[in-house]
Amino acid sequence: MLCDREPHELHATATAIVYGGGAVVALDCDVCSTEAPEALVRTAVDRYGRLDILVNNAGIVEMGYIHTVCASDYERVMEVDVHAVIRMTSAVIEPLKASRHGRIINLGSVEGVRGSAPLPLYCAAKHAVVGLTRATALQLGRHGITVNAICPGPIDTEMMRPALPNPDSKRRLIRYIPAGRLGTPHDVAGVAYFLASDDAAFVNGHALVVDGGMSVDALGAEKLS
Repeated sequence: MLCDREPHELHATATAIVYGGGAVVALDCDVCSTEAPEALVRTAVDRYGRLDILVNNAGIVEMGYIHTVCASDYERVMEVDVHAVIRMTSAVIEPLKASRHGRIINLGSVEGVRGSAPLPLYCAAKHAVVGLTRATALQLGRHGITVNAICPGPIDTEMMRPALPNPDSKRRLIRYIPAGRLGTPHDVAGVAYFLASDDAAFVNGHALVVDGGMSVDALGAEKLS
């Protein structure tokens, strides 16, 4: 089951699932709406009879050093990246308890376990997501529900492209990444698939970094010298 506030993106993803042999319910809605979480959960249970997995994937980024950002920037980032996660998580707790196979997968970021000066709001929001992940894992583990976060590094998506306006900027970023490339959506999807599976039944409260080794390269800055 999918939801997206961008009808074009929603349709494209739903079409890919159908072409791949799957079935999908796709809803055009905004998870920042206070009514959306309950409506989405109700639709899922009505359609499938149960709910087993929630992936909190909605997110936005605002670039700008701390002295350049304004209150509206902060409110917008926190509303999408944090508040929507809280509301969606709250809405699925009872159905996931009934499942006894509950999985909550939050999309964090490598910036949720380190820091980046041009991204103070995004860093704050993604640190909050990691904290929420750990706190709810403690609360829900006794109900057979695991809560984990995926923390991607630079992934080649539409969200990333404004930060890489030309080939040279892309080359400079890749020099920070030991794997020698940007990540792909498939790199993240494979991790989500694992965390949703029975193989990850004993993985709980973890923030799994998927960044090609970038965050462990303590001397990475020297590559630009």
